Amino acid sequence: MPGNSISTFDAKKIERLAKKASEKGVERATAYLWKVARNSVKKTKGREKKYDLKMFLTARDKSGNTVIEKTMDAKKYFSRPNRAKEQIVQRDTMKDVKDPKTQGSYLSKVSSQPGQPPNSHKTKQPGHIDHWLKKSIRFNPKKGKVFVNPLDRPQVFGLEKPLPQLIEDGGRTMSHIKKLEGYYVHKKRFKNGKTTVSYTPAYSRKVKFYQAKPRPFLKPALKAATKKLLEILENSIGK
Repeated sequence: MPGNSISTFDAKKIERLAKKASEKGVERATAYLWKVARNSVKKTKGREKKYDLKMFLTARDKSGNTVIEKTMDAKKYFSRPNRAKEQIVQRDTMKDVKDPKTQGSYLSKVSSQPGQPPNSHKTKQPGHIDHWLKKSIRFNPKKGKVFVNPLDRPQVFGLEKPLPQLIEDGGRTMSHIKKLEGYYVHKKRFKNGKTTVSYTPAYSRKVKFYQAKPRPFLKPALKAATKKLLEILENSIGK
């Protein structure tokens, strides 16, 4: 609890009592504060929305470069009667897929009101963690600290300051949306009539910089927990 960082909680009276309290008392108080902070962040699943994908049929131009020759709706493309004669292969095992979909999906997320504790979201982004904010609220009972694991290299993500300080106080940030638009279709026809086809996912990326408004949850948690914290610490003195 003692400290000056945004990720730790500091109140003069609590700090004085913490120095006098027993080790068990500090541990109990820290665990309680962690619980209050964590419960202030609400989980939200969001609403899944679906959209139709496109197929981008490629060809080689006179210079040998790959160009998009034709665009089709995925549903229409996969309903073609001669598609069954095509052998699906993977030219690049790291990128190509053998089971392309006709629809993509994303989660429509609901943010909390500015000035209120933030929501912790479920995600469909590969490599991202569901409800990262809520899960990252930790505590160290021995040191009497409640903290949020900061996001590594905030500058890479376009953040003005590390999380959770950005959420607590507001600041310049960036949203990076990666969306599956469909698949590049690469066909190869052989003299014996055989046709192979490979599908490479086609993504669009949208980057937006904006000024995020404060959604404090650490300081309000300390305020809400103060009465109980003082009671826990005072009762542990001399024990």
